[in-house]
Amino acid sequence: MASVIHALFMYIFCYHVAIGDDSPVVNVKQGSLKGLKKTSVYDIPYYAFVGIPYAKPPVGERRFKAPEPYDSWNGTYEAITIRDMCPQIPMGYGGYQGDEDCLYLNVYTNQLPKDEEDVRPVMVWIHGGAFQKGSSHPIMYGPDFLLKEDIVFVSIQYRLGILGFLSIPEENIPGNSGLKDQSQALKWIQENIDKFGGNPRNVTIFGESAGAASVHYHLLSHMSQGLFSNAISQSGSSLNSWAYSKPEDLNELAVQLASKLGYNATTSAAIHQGLRNASAETLITATENLQKKFLPTHEVESSNGEKAFLTNTPESLVYEGKFHNVPYITGSNKYESSLFFDKNLPIKKEAVDNYVKYLHFFYNKLQQVEESKQKSIKQQVMDVYFKNESNLDEGYLNVLTDVLFLIGIDRTVKEHAVNSTKPVYYYYFQYDGELSLTKLMHVTMKKGPTHADEMGYIFKTFATPKMDDSEAMQMLKKIVKMWTNFAKTGNPTPQASDELLKVEWKPYTVENKEYLDINKDISMAQNLHPERLSVWKDLP
Repeated sequence: MASVIHALFMYIFCYHVAIGDDSPVVNVKQGSLKGLKKTSVYDIPYYAFVGIPYAKPPVGERRFKAPEPYDSWNGTYEAITIRDMCPQIPMGYGGYQGDEDCLYLNVYTNQLPKDEEDVRPVMVWIHGGAFQKGSSHPIMYGPDFLLKEDIVFVSIQYRLGILGFLSIPEENIPGNSGLKDQSQALKWIQENIDKFGGNPRNVTIFGESAGAASVHYHLLSHMSQGLFSNAISQSGSSLNSWAYSKPEDLNELAVQLASKLGYNATTSAAIHQGLRNASAETLITATENLQKKFLPTHEVESSNGEKAFLTNTPESLVYEGKFHNVPYITGSNKYESSLFFDKNLPIKKEAVDNYVKYLHFFYNKLQQVEESKQKSIKQQVMDVYFKNESNLDEGYLNVLTDVLFLIGIDRTVKEHAVNSTKPVYYYYFQYDGELSLTKLMHVTMKKGPTHADEMGYIFKTFATPKMDDSEAMQMLKKIVKMWTNFAKTGNPTPQASDELLKVEWKPYTVENKEYLDINKDISMAQNLHPERLSVWKDLP
């Protein structure tokens, strides 16, 4: 694994490009942009405009604040160089990387428009990484497969960790700067994407893990209203326990961090000054091993006029039906939690017996129910997940998958289906083929498919093999087709007779509980894991 990560970073940091005589030029609101002409794995030429600034660098007085739109640049801006990731300690790398000047996006298109009517659907990717890590680099999110279906693809970066989610309301830092970055990027896309051949009236936002939760947050935010037409959340929801922090928890975390760094933590102003003056590396390094993380939260309007991204808890907004009515795809992978396990560590009976003591760490909702129900839930966990003592690994993977992902995602599906006037499409990804992301990265799991594996069937990565007629490549074509169909029409299978797909993906309803089972054969199924999910029915 270490050698794979090292090769990946060498590839990223040695990435360079050259401008040719046929380099494309477009005129956006900020000025002229020069891009690159490239060729996809299908030998189809396309244009790449990378490292486009959509907001002013969030440094100095702008650190921790909402993003400010980028005004303009002098001359022609050369959008030919991949920009640094936002400050972080990348998974598996061990050292600090990135630059605070990181609010950039990339645009990829098959052709530039001949006139104002020559536009195509737009797909905007929001990367994952627990709101702490990740980037928009094409080494992991190559556009080749999506562009073949004649869409315009955009990938964006946003502030992470403390730099993106610090909240000190008394100092006019209400929080959620990272989500506001995403919203600002969507505004830039609305203003400029037609110059690249994209249709601003048909924008699909999609993301995985924290990116999926981000997509769901945009469905709940007034700030993002009207900025997109469709949404796809892959393995993530704002209702997942890891995707949200209470405001008081973030305040406490800021005090703890300031004290840890030796700053005067007696007043909010002193905390703010200390954190603002510290280097990005100091802040990111100091927060890396904290048990709690700086995450999205709900805000109030601040006195300096900065608008709130989220005005109530995700649960309140979802259960009250206060979200944007757009067609929505969401789902999860079979063994999401397998990514977080040591494949060589056997699960012993003692570990299972002790596990229920720590259930609240993974799903703090348990603490909100009365003690008798807590005991009942813990007993049901043992009865449902660990009834087969000869296969404890399966039970452990399933309970952690459900607690960390499936419960929140399933509740999201049900509430949206009840309250939305638009279709909700539910999927369950079980296909464990050779293009699964962990396999491409040579990471061996206890079981698959695990968290993030489906991305190997959407994006070209540095490890994706050459195109062939293998079963896995056919699966890639099917998933890309459904995702791009959805971006074009709001329906992933508008033609049930499609020779490639051969399935009609029906929307989820409370009555039928239908979902798309993505396995070697893609088919419709009903009522996903009723026994497992019934364990959690008493949680608020």
